[in-house]
Amino acid sequence: IDLKKIVRCTMVTTMALLLWVRCSVALMVAPYARRGRVVARSTFAEMEELSEDICLVPGEVVAKIEVVPGNARRIFTGTDVRAGCEAVYELLTDYEALQGVVPNLVVNEILERRSGGARLRQVGAAQVLPGLNFRASMIMDVVELPSGLPEAETAPRSARDLRRGMYPRPWVAKSPATEFRDIAMQSVAGAPGDFTLYQGLWRMQPVPDCDNATRLTFSVEIQPRPWLPVALIENRILQDLVVNVEAVAREAERRAALAKTEFPLVKKDAVQVAKEALWAALQQTDDRAGLSASDAAARDVEECAERLRYANAVAGNSCSFDAVKLRGKWRVAFSSAVADGALTTALLGPAPPPPLAKALDTLQRAAFTSMDLDVTTNRNGAVAFDTLVSLAPATRLVPQPVLRFENTLIAPRPPFAVTLVRERLKLEPASGPRLLPRLAVPALWLERLSASQRAVFSFDVLHADDDLLVTLSDAGDLRV
Repeated sequence: IDLKKIVRCTMVTTMALLLWVRCSVALMVAPYARRGRVVARSTFAEMEELSEDICLVPGEVVAKIEVVPGNARRIFTGTDVRAGCEAVYELLTDYEALQGVVPNLVVNEILERRSGGARLRQVGAAQVLPGLNFRASMIMDVVELPSGLPEAETAPRSARDLRRGMYPRPWVAKSPATEFRDIAMQSVAGAPGDFTLYQGLWRMQPVPDCDNATRLTFSVEIQPRPWLPVALIENRILQDLVVNVEAVAREAERRAALAKTEFPLVKKDAVQVAKEALWAALQQTDDRAGLSASDAAARDVEECAERLRYANAVAGNSCSFDAVKLRGKWRVAFSSAVADGALTTALLGPAPPPPLAKALDTLQRAAFTSMDLDVTTNRNGAVAFDTLVSLAPATRLVPQPVLRFENTLIAPRPPFAVTLVRERLKLEPASGPRLLPRLAVPALWLERLSASQRAVFSFDVLHADDDLLVTLSDAGDLRV
C-alpha cells in the first residue's frame, strides 16, 4: 500500500471539496448581504464614521465590512433608536435577559459577575445553507464603560492588523460635548472556542436635536480559528449582526414605551389595576383558549399582560414558579398561539412531526373545546406540568377524549424561569358520568408519533398568584 499516494490524494480531494464549498457559499449567501437592511451603497460602505449630520431611519440598520489580514474581518453596524441612552445601556447590560433579546444567541451563560461587567459563555447559531447550521462558541469578558472607552484603547482608522486590547474604532462621530456610553467585549485568550480573537464595542450616544433618541453602533473584529476560512461565513455573520442590532433596538424601544405607562402612585395598587384590566380583556375572548377571539381582543389581552408584567416589576414582585403553590388544574383562558390558529406550535414547538401536526390542526378546527394545565408533584418531589386538550366527543355514548401532553420540570435554561421536557403524549377519556363506563382509548399511534419528538420548552412567569398565572414561552406563546 502506497501511504504517501493515499495521503496526497486525500489532501487534494479535501482541498477541492473546501474550494467547492467556499464557492457555493459565496454564490448562495452573498446576495443576502445586499438585500434587506445591509447597506452596500458607497455612501456608507466608504464612510469612516456616521457623522451627526446623517439621519438614520429608526430600526433600519446600516453596515459595512472590512477585510483584515490574517483570516479576519472588521464589521461596523449602526442605527438610530427611539429610546434614551440609559434605556439601551440597561438592556445590553441585562445579561440574564440577553438570550431572549438576541435572536441568534442560543446559549448565554453567566460564568462570573464582576464589578462593572461579567464573564459569559455564549453560543451563537446561524443557518449558512439550507439544512447546514453554523454554531460558534466562546468565553468572553464584558466591561461596562458608562463614561466611554479611553481613546488610547481604540485602534486608529489606518490600522490593518488586529491587536488584542485595541478595540475597533466606533463607527460614529463624537463631538467633544457629546456624552456617550460604551460596552466592550473580548474573547478570553486561551479559552476554548471557535475564535482566535473576537473583540467588539457597543457605543450609545444621544442623537443631536432629537429628544430621547440614541445612535447605537456596534463595531467588532472577528478572527476564526485557522481551520475555518472567514470568507465562508463573513456574509452570514454580517447579516446576523444586522438582525441582532435590529432586535436590540426594537426591545429598547419597547421597554422605553412601557416605561411611559401610567400607573397609580401607590405601587401595590398598580398590580391590582393591571390584573383587573386583564380580567376585563379576557371577557372579550371565548372559553376555548382564545381560539375564536378577534384580532383586537387578542391584542388587548397581550397588552394587558404586558402591563401586568411591568406593574410587577415596578412593585418589586418576584414572579417565580412555585410548584407547590401552583399545584392543581388551571384552565387556560387565553393562548396567543391558539388565538393565532397555531395550536400545533403551542403544544409541539415550531417543528412538529408532519403527521401529528396535520392531525392536531384538523382536531383544532373541528373538535377543540378547551385547554388546561395540570401541575402535580410525586413523592420524590418531581414536578409534572401537563397540558390537557379536551375534544368534543363524537357521541354522548363515549367519554370525552382528552389529549395529555406529559411534561416534566427540569433545571431552568437561562434566562427563562422554567424549562420543561415533553416525555410523552397520551389519549385518555375525561372524567365524569357517561351512559357507558369509561372506555380505554387506544393511543399507540400517538405514542409512536411523539416518541421520537422529545422536545424542550422554556417560559417566563409574568404573574402568579392564587387565581391567575401568566406565562410567556420561548416560542412567544402567551398563556393566561
